[in-house]
Amino acid sequence: MKKIFLLLAIIALSVSCMDKYEDTLQELGERVDKLEQKVPTIEQQISAINSSIALLEEADRALKAKDEELSNADRNLEKLISELKQYVNNEINSTQSWAEASLFTLQKYNSAVSTLAKLEQSIASNKDATSKEINDTISALRTSFQNWVGEQLSGYYSIAKADAEFAALRQSAENGDEKLQGEIDDLQTEIAKSATDLTEAYQKAIEEAINDHNGVITAALNKELEEVNKRLDEELVAINAKLVALEAQIGKNAEDIAQLLARIQSLSYIHKYADGKATMIYNGNIYTTILSFEVSPKEAVVVLAKEWKNVVSAKAICQGADEASFVALPIQSLTADEENGIISVSISGTSLPENVIDSQQEAKIAISISNDIDNITSDYIPIVIKNVSNNAICYTSIDGNIVEPQASAFDANIVSNTYYEGLGVIEFDAPITYIGSSAFSGCSSLTSVTIPDSVTEIESRAFEGCSGLTSVTIPDSVTEIGSYAFEDCSSLTDTYVNIKDLAAYATSNTIYDIGGNKHLLVNDTEITELVIPDSVTSIGRDAFEGCRSLTSITIPDSVTSIGFCAFLGCSSLTSAIIGNSVTSIGEGAFYNCSSLTSITIPNSVTSIGSYAFHICSSLTSITIPNSVTSIGSYAFAYCSSLTSAIIGNSVTSIGELAFYNCSSLTSITIPNSVTSIGSYALLNCTSLTSITIPDSVTSIGGDAFSGCTGELIINSKIVETNYTSSNYPMNNSDGWLYGSEFTKLTVGDNITKIGDYIFRDCSSLTSITIGNSVTSIG
Repeated sequence: MKKIFLLLAIIALSVSCMDKYEDTLQELGERVDKLEQKVPTIEQQISAINSSIALLEEADRALKAKDEELSNADRNLEKLISELKQYVNNEINSTQSWAEASLFTLQKYNSAVSTLAKLEQSIASNKDATSKEINDTISALRTSFQNWVGEQLSGYYSIAKADAEFAALRQSAENGDEKLQGEIDDLQTEIAKSATDLTEAYQKAIEEAINDHNGVITAALNKELEEVNKRLDEELVAINAKLVALEAQIGKNAEDIAQLLARIQSLSYIHKYADGKATMIYNGNIYTTILSFEVSPKEAVVVLAKEWKNVVSAKAICQGADEASFVALPIQSLTADEENGIISVSISGTSLPENVIDSQQEAKIAISISNDIDNITSDYIPIVIKNVSNNAICYTSIDGNIVEPQASAFDANIVSNTYYEGLGVIEFDAPITYIGSSAFSGCSSLTSVTIPDSVTEIESRAFEGCSGLTSVTIPDSVTEIGSYAFEDCSSLTDTYVNIKDLAAYATSNTIYDIGGNKHLLVNDTEITELVIPDSVTSIGRDAFEGCRSLTSITIPDSVTSIGFCAFLGCSSLTSAIIGNSVTSIGEGAFYNCSSLTSITIPNSVTSIGSYAFHICSSLTSITIPNSVTSIGSYAFAYCSSLTSAIIGNSVTSIGELAFYNCSSLTSITIPNSVTSIGSYALLNCTSLTSITIPDSVTSIGGDAFSGCTGELIINSKIVETNYTSSNYPMNNSDGWLYGSEFTKLTVGDNITKIGDYIFRDCSSLTSITIGNSVTSIG
């Protein structure tokens, strides 16, 4: 009986101790949880984003009640709301991988904080917009955004805020001197690098947390993040100091302008005709006049030549059918004769009312020099509008003399070729539809040319050897440009494509082989953030090739295909949003978009064409959705900043040289759907640490992994192939392992034999693991 009581006592004591230890362990666990941050689950991410959407809609309602100047900020907010709703309702729900979803959410977070920072900047510059309601909502949004990715991954906001301040500064300093612009460009590069560094650190943290630590950002990972954030904080302090210095410089420029206005005594129009009138050319595509003024004292034109975009404006008084009205007119350029104190101002009449143009009635134009405090205005000069419709080509020349083209190169007869008011006009007896071969070949004095919108074709060598040509305006009617059309146009750095119907341009334009950079203008306004109209169903061949001013592109759901080289060479493009109806990304679609850092490929896309993202050297990661079945040759070649590539589960073929020279690529996921890997597919991907070839792969091209190091994990039965000296070259040059520098080899358990010569010449191997199922080695 004593033994039984003793045993019961020991059991009771043990239970008591266990309860105590369990309490202690639970307490320790809670403390660990507080020390370690868990990456939110997909469900938690969706919930957090939905909460932010509600706050964004609240901010949107508040903005709508405010000043119209905030309409652009409001549009950006509406766009963000729409994108986030699309994301939580479709994209994130179709993502199986927690890590993949978290990285997607991180990208959306980057976009969201950028929009919020720009909104704050807009409100800060608009006193009428300041209200407790808006400020409280923005403060709540900052906190709400952090819940998407966890508080430790929220450092993007500081960078986005600095970037927004930079953008505002650029707007203030627009058209300043070259030194100031250079400093601003350098600052932009610093901010972009900081954002890239933070992206890499955060992606690494998310991937390691989810893949290796069950979603927990460990103390070690947290320390790394803290070090990155600390370094970036220091960089942002330095950037902010530079911002302050640049703002001071802009302030000095404002002082210079104020002194300039105080110095100018008179602004006198120089008459070219006895009646004191000037002529404005109208050809259905442009309205242009050049007015010259004498400035007193003449020394003032030196500062004026530098600051004219900030201080010079033009307006017209137009006599309509009912009453007179004032109309602002865009100034295209200003040149200065410093020796004689004369400025020549090129003015566009695009905004003149139709009744003035149609009735040939007189309008009067004046220019003003103003800093919103002081103002000097010229007399109003009567303008006679000369309508040459589509029967004319307008041009300028180096010496102000007539340029003679080949008369036989057009499908209409030349009736006159005159040069006045700083503009040459070649008139024809009918609208021309093409500019023939060698039409202006060798016209070295030609500096600019505007082609009428009746023209549909520019034939081969049309402007060959026009060494002085600096600007070409090509209308959206042009559908074909022949080979060598602008050959040896050594001064051609800017080509202006000025269109009126963006939808027509996007679907049918096939401009190519221009040889220079294009600026896309819609009704005389250069476009940087391009939003394709919903009426567009396809983006045609070369549609926006070389449009260097474009920084972002939004492609609507109405578009189903992106054509050959559609955005080739858009060197300033940083982001592209592709709608959910696009099924194919054509060959070379984003070729040499060297600034492109992010692109979202929707689940509707089934094929990525050859060269689609070739030389996108700023692209850091790519996720190919499960809908894609093929990746073309060179698709991501020379994407030198690409660090990770996730390939969807429907891709069956990876084309030749698909990831050639992706020297920063550290990880790539090849799914079980892939059956063929093309020659040189991963050539010179020298940073890869591990490659797994799934058992679905039945064909691998020569040199597929040349230059690759790290570990090769192979589950493909291709290693069971037997080679002989007759079908396997002695130098191994056609072998898929030729040139590879793998140091570690693992053969999977599904392999039963290793064929003859299969790993021949793999001279860098230091470790080999052979699966349990292998029964013979050739």
